[in-house]
Amino acid sequence: MAKNSTSFMNERSLEYVVVPELIKILSVNGNLVAPIFFWKSREGEARSANAHNGRIVRVVALFARRPKINEDPNIVIGKINWQLINFAIEANSFGIPSVAAFCAGRSLFEIDPARAHWIALWGKKEVEDIHFYQHTHDKSQSLLRDDGTSIATISKATLAQSLFAASEPMSFTTAIHRMDALRPFLTNNPYYFNSFLSGAYKPVYLLIEEPL
Repeated sequence: MAKNSTSFMNERSLEYVVVPELIKILSVNGNLVAPIFFWKSREGEARSANAHNGRIVRVVALFARRPKINEDPNIVIGKINWQLINFAIEANSFGIPSVAAFCAGRSLFEIDPARAHWIALWGKKEVEDIHFYQHTHDKSQSLLRDDGTSIATISKATLAQSLFAASEPMSFTTAIHRMDALRPFLTNNPYYFNSFLSGAYKPVYLLIEEPL
């Protein structure tokens, strides 16, 4: 299904679309949500820790997965790389659930965040690539594997509840330490090194402030 497929956008462009949508979902009960692109020398340095001293947060890791297309005009293709699942398993042990967001569309102007697919990564056991596709005319909008079976997704209505249940409240300082400890699971991957980005995959973290 993925033969000769390519994408017309990168993950960062899709992040601009899905991050505001996830913030809206997570803040439905009045929680404050801060999205960050974690740098040890910025969000993770001492001044940042002092500025947020006393705050309790939950942390969610988000990976935007770009749509790919080929000569078949009726499908849009997606992939979750095994490196993300490997990261998600480790992050889950730190109380940080990881979720993938996929939007099916055949152009930049067809990417609709309200119709994003949310795929839980934190409960995965097998470290493997996951390939899937969506028929553009399928009213159910299901994500399918090559064998025709469905990929499990989380509905928009239950996403916040699922992420809150999977995440662990922690101090801001603890969150910094855990995000820093997770960096080698992606940025030091020898198989997917990118000379332009100094690492193939980096999540957007969303910090959800817990009420005192």
